[in-house]
Amino acid sequence: MGEAHLEHTFIGTDIPSSQYRWSSLPVVGTLLAGAILVLAFLMRERTAAAPMIDLDLFAKRNFTISNIVGFLMSFGLFGAVFFITQFIQDVLRVSPLTAGQETMPWTASIMLVAPLAGLLTRRMGIRLIILIGMLAQAVALAYIGLLATTTIPYIALLPAFILTGLGMGFTFGPVSSVVMNAVSTMQQGQASSISNTVRELGGVFGIALLGIVFGQITSNVKR
Repeated sequence: MGEAHLEHTFIGTDIPSSQYRWSSLPVVGTLLAGAILVLAFLMRERTAAAPMIDLDLFAKRNFTISNIVGFLMSFGLFGAVFFITQFIQDVLRVSPLTAGQETMPWTASIMLVAPLAGLLTRRMGIRLIILIGMLAQAVALAYIGLLATTTIPYIALLPAFILTGLGMGFTFGPVSSVVMNAVSTMQQGQASSISNTVRELGGVFGIALLGIVFGQITSNVKR
């Protein structure tokens, strides 16, 4: 419940991007109210005897960096998946079931490579594995963004789907390990909750911000 409230507060609005300008009262007012609520929440957590979020955790460098990586990973993943599934259905003209089946290599790759990532971490180091995972996702999403057209065959998108899944598999587990290792045993429950919430917020921001960009582009095309 608290996580859902934070997500709605950070995004600031469910207002359609084509209906109001950024300088309009509903948008500015909602964003301002969201910023005030976030500030009030942080002040309350700083002074609470038993805070829901121990802000001192973010003073730990590895904890903060790993959460930033998790946020960016979810931002790209959920933002991309939201539009890719629509692209497959509406542009490539397949059913929702077929679209789900055609994106399965993405998630299947995660399951296959995740155990391998744990083994490679011991030999190559956790930072290098995370870097490889993030680069793989960036390359795959750039590939889709640059080459996807209304006539592109599904088979041409398949390598990017697999590469993105491989990148996620190399990133997800190691990032969680860094979060857990950065705090004491007594703090691991809270650290895990914060990490999960940060990733959820990354997904929310990815869908919302890319949705705004998409809305602005389509509204300009219609004009």
